[in-house]
Amino acid sequence: MIYVNFISSMITGVICVISLLIIVHRSRTTKNCICIRIHNNISWTGFSWLSILILLVLISIRLYEFGNVPSWYNIDEAMSAYDANSISLYGTDHLGNRLPVHMQAWGFTNQSSLLAYLISICIRVFGYNIYAVRLPLFVLSIIGAIFCALLVKELIGASAGNLTLLICCFNPWHLVQSRYSIDCNVFPHILMIGMFLLVLAIKHYKISCLYFGIATLSISM
Repeated sequence: MIYVNFISSMITGVICVISLLIIVHRSRTTKNCICIRIHNNISWTGFSWLSILILLVLISIRLYEFGNVPSWYNIDEAMSAYDANSISLYGTDHLGNRLPVHMQAWGFTNQSSLLAYLISICIRVFGYNIYAVRLPLFVLSIIGAIFCALLVKELIGASAGNLTLLICCFNPWHLVQSRYSIDCNVFPHILMIGMFLLVLAIKHYKISCLYFGIATLSISM
């Protein structure tokens, strides 16, 4: 897993650097070209009624027995919930570290912190229960599916985007990870958002999308 994480991080860094170089090069070579104005018009109308219908089915499937299936906490899920509750009450993790950027789960291993902070917000709003603990992944899984479909739409086309959304809808992996509030399950959804923004930056010469894309990837950890 360490090697997989290292290789993934290196590839992400290379993509970010290449994207920046491409945008800088194109902005210089086509500085006075009217095509820049044309490319700046991004279409957000790719979600048809079929897309909305598929999305509603996706949400309905994930709402069924939400919080009850699977029953009880996963061991890593419990650790994230414990840290999140500690943050919501005291502003520290269970070891007393104030607003940590990385968690020391079980005292000898690590968890990323983004999920713990998201859970802590839900705990403050809905109380300390399994529904509040699993709500962030439920929401992120839906957002991730949407951005995955939008990414494919930008790269291939609207029909391929709808097919991607349909695959996410019934994909067993996507369903299972949307029900377990484990820190590593946050990564694929944040990755989809970051990659989508980088593609927009390259295709439509949007430097702001590049910055937001890099920032999004930086918190995916």
